[in-house]
Order: sequence, then C-alpha cells, then structure tokens
Amino acid sequence: MDPRTLRRREYSWFAAILGISSPLVLSVCGALWRSPYPISETVSLLTDDLFASPLSFFDSTTRSWYRPLFHLTWWGFWRATGSLDAVLFWFTCVEVTAVALLLVLFMWHLRPRTLIEGAAATFAVAVLAGTPGFRENLEIPMLMTLVGMPLALIVWMLLQRDHRPWHGPAIVVLMLIAVGFKEQGLIIAPLVVAAWWTGAPGARRGTTAAVVAAATVYLAMRLATSGSWATFEQDVGLGFERLSAREASERFGAAPLWMYLYNAASTIANILFSEPTDGRFGILWNLSQGEFNAWEINHVLSSTVLTGLVSWWGLRALKDDIGRPWSAQSRLFIAAVLVIAASGALGFNYSRDRLGGMAVVFYAIAAYFAVRAAADLALRASRPGMIAAGMALLLLGGAWQIRAIGTVHDVRLKAARAHREWITDLHERRTDFARESNYLQILEALSEQGLDPASAQPIRYPRWLRAWIGGR
Repeated sequence: MDPRTLRRREYSWFAAILGISSPLVLSVCGALWRSPYPISETVSLLTDDLFASPLSFFDSTTRSWYRPLFHLTWWGFWRATGSLDAVLFWFTCVEVTAVALLLVLFMWHLRPRTLIEGAAATFAVAVLAGTPGFRENLEIPMLMTLVGMPLALIVWMLLQRDHRPWHGPAIVVLMLIAVGFKEQGLIIAPLVVAAWWTGAPGARRGTTAAVVAAATVYLAMRLATSGSWATFEQDVGLGFERLSAREASERFGAAPLWMYLYNAASTIANILFSEPTDGRFGILWNLSQGEFNAWEINHVLSSTVLTGLVSWWGLRALKDDIGRPWSAQSRLFIAAVLVIAASGALGFNYSRDRLGGMAVVFYAIAAYFAVRAAADLALRASRPGMIAAGMALLLLGGAWQIRAIGTVHDVRLKAARAHREWITDLHERRTDFARESNYLQILEALSEQGLDPASAQPIRYPRWLRAWIGGR
C-alpha cells in the first residue's frame, strides 16, 4: 500500500474514532464549562495569587508544594484583564482546552488503520476517561496535573518521530512547563530516558542529558529547602483508616520510610487496580461488610483484568524482541512501567488518585496495544475460542465504557457539591473574614457564579445505571 493511501486510511479512521468519541469529549468539556468554582479552594487561592508579587511564586521556601506557573497563570490573567469574571473565563478555557487537547491528541497518536485497531482505539479512549487518575483531575480550579498530561503525550509523540533539530529544545521546554504546574511533570524525565534507552527515533543523547540535568537540578533545589517541610503534609490513608497529617507524623515521624513506601505503592495500585483510593481500601472494606456496590466491583474487576491483559501483551512483546532492536510496543511497555513507578515515587508523602494522572495516559495507550493483540490472537483461534474471546473483550469494553460515563457523572456531581457549598458556607465565610477586605471582595465577586442553579444540573440517570457508574 502506497504512503498516500495509508495516510488517507489513517485520517479516515481518526475521523471515525473522533466521531464515536465526540459525545464523551463534549460531555466532559461541557460539564467542566458549566461547573462553578468552589468556595473552599478558589477564594483563598485568588486572595493569595492576585495580590502577590509574581517573583514570590518562584520562591521554593514559601510552601512545601511548588507550582509557580499555576499561580502565575492566575496572576497573569488578572493583570491582563483586571476582571474576575474574565479571569474565571480564561482559566476555564485553559482547563477545558487541556481536556480536549489530551483526548484528541490521544486519538491522533493511535491513528488506527483497520476495524480491529479502530475498536481497540475506541476502547483505549474509554480506558483513559474511566481511570481514577483522569477523573480526579477534572476538578476546577486544580488543573495542575491536567495541563501536564497532554504535554507528556506530546513529548512521547515527538520521541517516536524522526529527529528534528527543534525536538530537543521543545521537549525540555515542555517538561519545564509541566513541572512548573506540578511536580508530577517530572515523569517526563523517565519517559525520555526510556525512549533513548530503547532507541526511539526522536530520542537523542543530548536531549536525554538535558532533561535529566533539568530534573536533577529541580530535585536538588526542592530537597535543599525540605528542612521546613512537615513529615506528612496531608492526611494519609492506611489500610481501612484515614490518619490526619498530625496523627501520621506522631505514629511514623521517627521512621517515615515505610509509610512513604506504602503511599507510593498505593498510588501505583490505584493506577493498576483502582484500589486503594487515597491509600484506603474502601472497596475491600465495603465488601467485607457485605456492601456490594456494582460500580465498585466493576472498577476493580475491569482494572484487574485489563492490567493482566497489558502485562501479558508487554511481556510477550519483550520476549519477541529478544536479540532484536526494540519494537515500538516494547518501548511503550518499558516507558509505561517506568512512568507508573515514577508516579508512585512522586506520591511518597500521601496517596491520591489524581497523582496517577500523568501515568494513566500511557496505561491507556498500552491498553490499546494489548486489546489489539488479544483480538488478533482471537481471530486465529478456533470458532469456539474466537467467540469466547470476542465475548470477553466485549464485556471488558462495556465495563470501561460504563466507567467513562461515570466520569462525566462525577464531574456533574462535583459541580453540584460546589453549588451546595456556596449555599451553605457563604454566610459563615462573610462573618469569619469580615476584616479581610481582599478576601471579601473576591468572595462577593464569585458568589454569583457559585449560587447560579444553572451551573450544577446533574443528569438523572436510571437507577440501574447509577448503580454501575457510581458517584461519590
């Protein structure tokens, strides 16, 4: 097949997958667009950022967390517009654009050429949208990781293309932007190392050295100011219980390493199995108490089966490449393993579902290759085997499609909770911060969008569907 015909086929299948997935993309973006900014996060954030010096955002000693570009974005929109309404509008645009860009780039990167590849790509989109790491980052205004996710995918796409002189500087800049929004952007460093080690077309030694040097300098800077950090900055989950930061420090402060390892392992397990959540085995606890929630069973089973399928595909690809140059599939599997491990390491202080956001992009790409390989194998099986394998893949695909619907529902529920929070907390905030003029100014300016009932209208799904998609 000549290159032009092949390119036309790729474009046709990309358009088809984009059309099939557009209801999901538009639903997520639409729900985010209508979501009100919550009172608990936004007012304090704006009070701190809008009236601060931009240089203070780059001072790593002021906070234990370091997100200078996130805070600078708020400040920049305020200085450019002078209107809080405009600031909220443009910040929402950034968040919605990040979601749409990620999903469209994801589909473009896969670019199927056959019916089986098209079905696998549709499945992979549902996996990306249905993972906790994606779902929990769809929270206004905390878009820090959400900005880094498409940037990491762009870096990976550049690494898979033939090298161009501008690729190296672009990769370094993209990593610095991702890190500037949140430290999870550091997973781009092992991503580049994996690509270089496995001989990716766009990976060069100089680029890899520059990325590793930038990550090393950043870590050195952060560790140099770590003396003022608390042992645990936020509440942590442990087994079936939740410990406050103070309780965790009292219990593990003398030897926190084991708790750090538990937090890292919890984040990794959440990516692979959707359990535990925030370090707590909530689903397992519910099952032990006889509470069988359909959506919880669906999450754990679908993730476990898919992780098993991805492991089978990845090990099979590595075995096939023994004695040969690394294939694109082996390269992706190695990169996915390293990125998932790095996500866990960066979540050492506390485990949260959202900390796996950067890694789930590559987990979903791996799911595409795994399902495609399983479908190809099923087609070569006997008729009974082909039917059984086909039914199993259809059930797995249906389980993840339900989870993707649940993500849209979850965004709408968060919007409804934010709206209720404005109704219940506004008067108390006015009283508590009566002497802080900047806080009150922002509070009153944001109250209209928070109290608008049209901003939070969750869909009333049938009871049987609500049982499967969940919602907390």
